[in-house]
This record gives sequence, C-alpha cells and structure tokens, in this order.
Amino acid sequence: QNSAAYLLKARVLQKLEQYRLMIPCFDKAIELDPNTSCLYFSKGKALYGLERYETAVSYFDKAIELDPQFPPAYLYKAEALKILKHFQRALECLENAIEVDPHSQLVDTFRDLVSEVKRLEESSSQTTEICEKDEDSKQH
Repeated sequence: QNSAAYLLKARVLQKLEQYRLMIPCFDKAIELDPNTSCLYFSKGKALYGLERYETAVSYFDKAIELDPQFPPAYLYKAEALKILKHFQRALECLENAIEVDPHSQLVDTFRDLVSEVKRLEESSSQTTEICEKDEDSKQH
C-alpha cells in the first residue's frame, strides 16, 4: 500500500474531471501518509472543484500547516474564501503568501487577487450601507 499510487490514480481522475471519485483516493493516500502537505492540498483542490469551498479551506489549512512555504495552497485558500465572501480572511491569506514567498511566480496573481478582494469588500460594504439606509427609511 503506497500513497503515491493513490495520488497517481487521483491525478488520472482529475484529468477526466471526475472530482467525486478522487476524494476516496486522497482519503486513502492521507491515511497512509498523513504528514504530506501535497495530499491535503490536492484533496482541497478536488473539493474546490466540487464547489465544497468550506471543506476545501480546511484542507488548504492543513497543507499550509504542514508546509507553510507552499504558495499554491494560499492562493486556492484565498480563492475559496473570496467565493465564500470572507474577504478579510482572503486578504490575510494572500498577504501571508506574499510574505512567505515574495519572489514566487504567483505573486502577480496574488496581487491581482488582493486588488479584486479589496474591490469586492468595498462593494459589499457599500451594498450593506444601502440596504441599511433602505431599512431605516421604511421604518420612518
């Protein structure tokens, strides 16, 4: 029993976009090799592909815990948090990623995403203010 065999099977399934079938492969690989960050990251990506963002974030967190110097885990985590509208957490994640590896090829992507998350956060705040004003005017 070898975690690499399960990872290889999962990657074949990924090429076929069979995300649901990948999950048991990652579960078995993680069971056999629980201290390998790429297994948690890969399962997180599969969950992300299934739009199970909250659960994906927990796997990205575990990947980061095991290997804090792995920028892609931060990027996917930030993307998932952005989708979940956890803008502040997404920003913090991106800032940590840039701090960890300021020379990563992903830095431009990180910076673009930081700008987008800040824009979405501002837009969300403005929407909330408008809704609150609308509620106030209904009460008067």
